[in-house]
Formats: sequence, structure tokens, C-alpha cells
Amino acid sequence: MQNFGKLSGLSVIVTCYNKIEFVDPVFDYLKRLAQLDAEIIMIDDGSTDGSTEKLLEKKSLAEFPFLLERIENRGLAGARDYGIEQSSKDVVFCLDIDDTPNIVTLANFFVDFLRSGTLIGQANFTFSETGELGAVTVPSDHPITFNTRDHRDGVFDSRSWWRFLYRRDFLMRPENRFNEVFRKMDGKSFVLDDIFWMLHLSAVDHEIFQSSSTTSIYNYYLPEHNGAQRWESYLRQITLLPEATLLFVQSLDGHLCKHDDNWLYRTLFKVLWDHSTLLGYKLFLRNSLKFFSAGHSVSRKLSFSYRLLNLAYLSAAPIRILKYQNFR
Repeated sequence: MQNFGKLSGLSVIVTCYNKIEFVDPVFDYLKRLAQLDAEIIMIDDGSTDGSTEKLLEKKSLAEFPFLLERIENRGLAGARDYGIEQSSKDVVFCLDIDDTPNIVTLANFFVDFLRSGTLIGQANFTFSETGELGAVTVPSDHPITFNTRDHRDGVFDSRSWWRFLYRRDFLMRPENRFNEVFRKMDGKSFVLDDIFWMLHLSAVDHEIFQSSSTTSIYNYYLPEHNGAQRWESYLRQITLLPEATLLFVQSLDGHLCKHDDNWLYRTLFKVLWDHSTLLGYKLFLRNSLKFFSAGHSVSRKLSFSYRLLNLAYLSAAPIRILKYQNFR
């Protein structure tokens, strides 16, 4: 066993939906994490490809303890939230089953995070296919602690649940449990929830402990095959953004924390309309009033100028689509 910190205070939550080919490989990593006393929680999000049976088989043969829970399909956010609810350790680290942890750096980062006394820790990740590093909020060759109020755009741009360690009691606060609002979308599977989580996280003043820029705690898998299929799926998700935006704005009234409202609504307004330009011409026309309605809901939290801008975007967006996408 290598000489680095134990993970006895860490819950590792792994979500799985229809990724049977990754069940065997991930268990090699989970075994090593369990040997460092991490709590392992596997959430099967209603898989239909045989993953469920494969996971049950692994459970029966496993040489280490772990919790396996099968739930009706809730989407990634719902599965992850359920796993957080089942966890019992002080710190939470989340992975999807096709991503792999860098165990040595994760263990060392976990120890440093505990020493920092913060509620949130951010580290880097590596793209599995290229070996390239991602990016951290504040480039640094050593660990630092910063406040989100000084780097709101940077924290938001570093979007990814997987690169963070969180204190469990922070995640369980009522104001941080708003993903339930997206379950009101008439059974639609919405997977761009990380946009709204990072908006929420970035808009509140938090101390974040960040590792050095080269500390990679997991490998992010983005397969090169099926690229066109993934893109089409992403475009379908964008058509759900207006509805999700309206639900999110409504949920903010019940939040107990203090957001930087001006930054939050300005950024949300930009996110909404930037994504609209990714839609093909017909898809935009079909959803134009939805984007306008969501934009209006956001702009009324800002100023009259933003309401006029919202109308201008509605008028100009088809032209922008034609310019950048040439009738895709």
C-alpha cells in the first residue's frame, strides 16, 4: 500500500446508466478506494442494457463492501442526489461509471482539502483520449484558497460536478437541493442541470480550496465514436433550457442563501441566448417563443434595457443562426 492519506471520511458516489462495458473496469478502481476506507456507493439509474445484472453479479463476488442501489430512471442529477442522500461520510466525491479516479492524487487532495477547512474543493481532470489537462479557476502551481465573489465567471466556466469535493452537510442544505425542480418537466430527461448548479454555486460567496493546476483527480471519458449522435442529443437538451430556466428562476425565491443577483441573472440571460444560436433554423423557430418567455422572466430581474435586448435577440437569433450554421 502506498504511503498517502486514508479516505475514511470520503463517500465515492458512482452513477451508472446503460454503460455495461464499464462495469468491470471501474471495480478495479473502486476496490483500491475501498482499501483506503472510502465508502463506495453505486447508483444504477434504471439501466436497461444488462448493467443491472452485471452490477448484481459484481456485488455478489466483491471482496470489499459497497452499497448498490437501483432506482427508477431519474437522470444523472437525480441519481447523483440519491447517492448523496445515502452517503454517511463527511466528504462527497462523485463520478460517472465511465470516468476513472486518479487514486493517489485524489487521496492526497482529500487530505489537503480537509486541512483547508473549506466546504468546497476544486481540482483538475485529464481527458482520457488525449491526456490533456482541463483547466482550474485560478491557474496556480500550488494550492490556493479563494472566494467565489472574486472569480464568479471562472468558477462557472469550470463547470463539472466530478472535479469537486464537497462537505456533505453543505450539499444537504435545503438551498442546495433544488434539482427536484427539474423533475417537474413532465418526465423529460434533463441532463444540463450542471449549468444551474454552477450558476447557483458561483453566485454565492464561498471559500473554495483549489489544488495546483496540474493536480488531476480523475480521467474524463469522452468517446470519439457516435459524435453526431451525441451532438443531436445535446441539441435536444438545449430545447429544454427555456423550461428549465423558468423552473430555476421560480425556485430561487425559496432559496435561503444570498446570491449576487445581478451577476446570476446577467449570466443566465447570456447562457440562454448563447445556447439558442446552437439550434438549427427550424428548431429555433419551433422554440423561439419559449426562449423569449424564459429570457423575459430573467430580464425582468435586471432592467428595462435587458427586456429590450431580449426582444432584439428574438428578432436577431435567426440571422445569427444563418450566419454561423448555414442551415445545418
